[in-house]
Amino acid sequence: IGNHSEILLKSGADVTFTDISAESLKILTRFFKSYKNLKTLEADMENLPLEDNTFNVVVSAGSISYGDKNLIQKEIYRILKPDGYFIMVDTLNNNPIYRLNRYFKYLKGKRSKSTLVNMLSFEDIMNYEKHFMIQDIFFFGSLIWLEPIFKLFFSDKYIDKIFNNFDDKVNVKKSAFKFVSVMKKC
Repeated sequence: IGNHSEILLKSGADVTFTDISAESLKILTRFFKSYKNLKTLEADMENLPLEDNTFNVVVSAGSISYGDKNLIQKEIYRILKPDGYFIMVDTLNNNPIYRLNRYFKYLKGKRSKSTLVNMLSFEDIMNYEKHFMIQDIFFFGSLIWLEPIFKLFFSDKYIDKIFNNFDDKVNVKKSAFKFVSVMKKC
């Protein structure tokens, strides 16, 4: 429903939100009703009803694992204009603690099997190099699983400082919880 989308709307750019759920798009439209640069399109991200080379920028925040990651990659490439940018914020599937947690959520019916299969790994991100030049990748949140324990002893501000310092000083790409990547269409 666009939790990470307002910054795009505030930029003044024409923004098209896609979702397979018409209800989610209605909620998003209600929530951002003051923005005149918002358009919505009910669509399956594996088969977008859009012309080739439509957008200068495609942004995905936490949605890649809800479809076939290979089909989605092809669709993003197809709808991006030459030299267009793809910005992706998502969860990484390399950390065994996070994989185990997701599996337990699956067993409890809180996560689908397809999201387990399609959650991106570091190797999946590098697979984007077939069609994109990776401009930058940031990995973070490798210690986030310790947060409940840390909250017993430290303030949120201090916990953020500890976690951010750890992520900055240690190569966290194999243990990170989340990543942000910026890629340019080749």
